[in-house]
Amino acid sequence: MDGRSSLDPAYKQLGVTDGHLKLLQHANTKFRHLYEMGSEKTNSIKRLARLTLLLSVLTMVIDARSTLEQIMKFKRAGIGFLSGSAAEALMPLEFGIFICAVLYSAFHLFEGMLMRRRANWNYFYASAKSDAPAESL
Repeated sequence: MDGRSSLDPAYKQLGVTDGHLKLLQHANTKFRHLYEMGSEKTNSIKRLARLTLLLSVLTMVIDARSTLEQIMKFKRAGIGFLSGSAAEALMPLEFGIFICAVLYSAFHLFEGMLMRRRANWNYFYASAKSDAPAESL
């Protein structure tokens, strides 16, 4: 070979050009970028689930504190008052945990989709790369 053409004559006969190989490299770079962007968005869902849980616990603690202040103020509380107050204080936590479960489910769904796409792309790219001459990639 004269060094100018990086493709074997067999590849030229098949119609594979340097432009095709550069396009493959460009597509790989673009896929990596899009994969990283998708991965960051997916991780933000996980962070949002953690924040939701923390805010739910904080809301429950604030409600419990308010209930305890009322008990101290009146110095007398019946079982109905205590159980009703406890139920009211736990309701935001229950709702927050439900939202966290939904967010984590979405996170795992999207993460699985990203991993499958990455595995498919890696297989495609490796196959295309192995079909090309070694000095061209």
